[in-house]
Amino acid sequence: MFNIKMKMRHASSSFLIVAFTLVGILTSCSESSEASKYDNWKERNETFIDSLAAVIDNGTDPSLKKLTPISADSQYTIYYKVKESGATTDENGQAVTSPYYNSEVSVYYRGTLINGDYFDGNFSQDDPRVEFDSPTEFYVNEVISGWTEALQEMVPGDRWTIYIPYQLAYGTSGASTTIPGYSTLIFDVTLVEITEE
Repeated sequence: MFNIKMKMRHASSSFLIVAFTLVGILTSCSESSEASKYDNWKERNETFIDSLAAVIDNGTDPSLKKLTPISADSQYTIYYKVKESGATTDENGQAVTSPYYNSEVSVYYRGTLINGDYFDGNFSQDDPRVEFDSPTEFYVNEVISGWTEALQEMVPGDRWTIYIPYQLAYGTSGASTTIPGYSTLIFDVTLVEITEE
């Protein structure tokens, strides 16, 4: 009887050792697959921006436009697509202006990385829904330089998809745990209004 109990204890502890080993292997596998999510991240992001430049150069997608920064480093290019256009004149026929560098604006936005990972925004569906979502207000000069440049080209009512290279975003260090260094940022941005000029 004593031998049976000892064998059962030995089998039980062997089972626990095997179970803990399997948990460790599975955990390390999931960690390595998570780490591989950002393997060659700098190169992948640079290739992504280069592919947008090639589309512009080849004229294969006329909806893709480029914007050369004025106040930021002009050696880098911001790319964008107009999803919706706002009115260029008001009800009196006067030209609608874009925000200035020190204007306060109200926007809907959603940001993703090139692999589709969501990192920030104020709407969750495909489109902002006025009855559920609230726009965010901020000053044009208080955001990353890629946003600052793009917003000064938009008019209220414009909705753009904006592709910002990491040099005009969070650079080589990234931001928090959701935006690794070298990340190209893709934003779906709607300029709702200029709240203060």
